[in-house]
Amino acid sequence: MPDRVLLLRKLAPAEWKDLRRIRLDALKDSPEAFAAQHDVEAERTEAEWRRTFDAGIWLIARAGPEAVGLAYSVADPHRRWIRNLEAIWVRPSHRRQGVLRALISDLIERADNAGVVELGLWVLADNLEAREVYGRLGFEPTGETGSAPGQPGRVELRMRLRLGGWSEPGRLGPVT
Repeated sequence: MPDRVLLLRKLAPAEWKDLRRIRLDALKDSPEAFAAQHDVEAERTEAEWRRTFDAGIWLIARAGPEAVGLAYSVADPHRRWIRNLEAIWVRPSHRRQGVLRALISDLIERADNAGVVELGLWVLADNLEAREVYGRLGFEPTGETGSAPGQPGRVELRMRLRLGGWSEPGRLGPVT
C-alpha cells in the first residue's frame, strides 16, 4: 500500500536532475498522454532543463522518498492573467488517491494569489478518463480544439477553470 503522507514542493532550478528523472518516468509510463517524446526529452541538456524553470512552476508530489506526481504551470504568453497547466502526471501506483487534486489545488492557490483569473489546459480528445477527471475538478470545455503537437491525426481540447471573482460552487468537488 502506498505511503499516505503526501508532500508537495515547488522545484528549484538546481533540482533539474530530479525533474528530468520524474519527467522521463512520466513519458515512459504514459507516452500517449503527452506531446513530448521520451527519447527527445532524454537528450535535453542541463541548460535546457534549467530554462524550463524560467518559464513556469514545476511542482512535485512525494510519498516518502518516491516522486509520485508532477505538474507544470506556465503563464500564457499572450494573456498574462491566464496560466496553463502542462506536463501533469501521477505515478500509476498513486492514482485515484488525491495526488492530482493536491497538485492542481496547490497550483490554483498559487495562481489565485498572483491575481490569475483562469487556469487552462489542453487534453487529448480521446483521453476520456483525463477529461472526466478534469471535469470533476471544475474544469470546463471551452470549445477550442487543435492538433496535438507531434501526434498527427490526434485532436486536443482546451478546458479551463475560472478563479478569483469567477469562483464557481463545487469547483473542487469530490473526486471518485
